[in-house]
Formats: sequence, structure tokens, C-alpha cells
Amino acid sequence: MEQHEQTFSEWKQNISDFMSLNYEKKGFSPLVGKIFAQLMFATGPLSLQDIVEQLGVTKAAVSIQIRNMERMGMCKKMPSNNDRRDYYYVSESYSLNHVRKIVQDLELFHKWAEKTVQEIPKIETCSSEQQESLEHFSQRFSLIAAMYDMLHPMIKEVEQKWEQCVSDRKGAIDKKT
Repeated sequence: MEQHEQTFSEWKQNISDFMSLNYEKKGFSPLVGKIFAQLMFATGPLSLQDIVEQLGVTKAAVSIQIRNMERMGMCKKMPSNNDRRDYYYVSESYSLNHVRKIVQDLELFHKWAEKTVQEIPKIETCSSEQQESLEHFSQRFSLIAAMYDMLHPMIKEVEQKWEQCVSDRKGAIDKKT
């Protein structure tokens, strides 16, 4: 069976569909992935109307999701001097912000897990049934806490390496211009 060559439009649509499903799995509107894909492919900032026309959805839907995306650091808003419209683009620091958010989430859970493990021996008043439940929790949760103990320094190292990589790439781009 012959494989047909993919056009740029088909490939772009596949990327958009994947991003839509990926963000939906993370609890976001599927529209977030589609908007993000549009911004990633854009050669310049896009207005709300540009995004609406490209995606064929309502302006209200795009407006709600783009504000959420802006709060999450996925994109930035840039007002125009020529008209009253706002334009959006992918933040240059998006990948770095994304890594930092992952690290921050892991650190918060890690601190909570450590605190929880330390509190277990301090629980004094419980029935024998509760004691059995506490022991099961302690065994299971201690493994989760240990995983975060191991994961935390690794992810911090990834963050540092990524910061250096972004800095190096930015330096290389600056030299070209």
C-alpha cells in the first residue's frame, strides 16, 4: 500500500489535533491546544479575530481560553498601536516557564509528602482498624515520598540544564542578528 506524502496543511492539522488531545487530557479545553498550535506556527503575533478565523470557533470561546493561556504563561498579549485589537504570541520564555512550573509543582508536593510522612508517627488516637489503615497508608505513601526524594534533585538538574540551553540558543540567535 502506498503512503501518500503529507502536505504542510495536513501535518499542521495533525500537530493541532495532537496538542488539543494532549491539553484535554491535562484537564484543559481542547481549544487551548488548537490555539497554542496556531500561535506556535504563526510568523508574527495573531489577533483574536485571526485565531477565530483560522479555527472556525466563536470569539468568546477564544477570548476565554486565550486569557487562561496568558495567565498560565503560554502566551503573551501585545496591544497594537495601529488599532484597538490585542495580539497574542508564544512567549520566548514559555519552555523555561513550563520547566519551572513542573519543578515548582514537584517541590510543593515533595514538601507536603515529607511533612505527611513526619506526621504519621505523631498520630496517637486511633482505633485498631484505623491503625491498620494508617499502616497501609504509611507503607504506600512512604514509597511515593521516596520517589519524590529521588526525583527532586534530578528535575532541578534538568531545570538548570534547560536554563543553560535556552541561554545558549538565545545567544546564538542574537549573534546571527
